[in-house]
Amino acid sequence: MRAMVNGKRYFRSLSTSDKELAGMRARAFIKAAQGERFEALEQSKLRKDYATLRDVIGIYRRAAATRGIKDRTVGDYINSLAIIVHALHAGSIEELSTCVLSRDLVEAYVESVIPDSSGDALKRDRARRSARSTLRQARAVFSRWAMDAYGDLKFPDLTRSPAPLAMDGYTPHCRR
Repeated sequence: MRAMVNGKRYFRSLSTSDKELAGMRARAFIKAAQGERFEALEQSKLRKDYATLRDVIGIYRRAAATRGIKDRTVGDYINSLAIIVHALHAGSIEELSTCVLSRDLVEAYVESVIPDSSGDALKRDRARRSARSTLRQARAVFSRWAMDAYGDLKFPDLTRSPAPLAMDGYTPHCRR
C-alpha cells in the first residue's frame, strides 16, 4: 500500500493477496494516519523485536496449566483471540507480532461481525452479545496473572493506547 496522508508518504505491506482484506487493512491504516495515532502506525510495521503470538500462546498454555485451568478453556480463549486477529490478518496467528493487538483490530473485528443498523434488531443484538463474549474470552489471554507470567517478553507500548483487546469507551452494545 502506498498512501499520502497529511503530506507524509507511507509504504506498508498489507501481507495479503485478498483484495477485500487488503482494503480493510488499508482503510484501518489510513484512518490511524489521519487521526495521527502514531502508536497504531508503529504497530503496523510488525517489528521483529516484539514477542510473537506464538510466544504468548505457549507461555499462556503452561501458566494456565499450573493454575489448574482446563485445556479446553485455554483452547477456547486462544481460539477467541484467533477469531479477532483474523478480522485483519489472514493465516496463522502464531506468526504475527503482538503489535497487531490494537484498538483498530478490535474495531475491525466488531465491524465485521455486527451487521449494519438496518435489518433485524434481534440479529444485531445476538451479534453484539457474541462480539462481547469473544472479546472477553480473548482478553483472558492477557489477564493480570498471565501478563505476570510473560515476564521478559517485549510488548509494544500499550500505555498510550488501550490495553490489548480493550473495549474501554467502545462497547458494541452501544453502537447504533
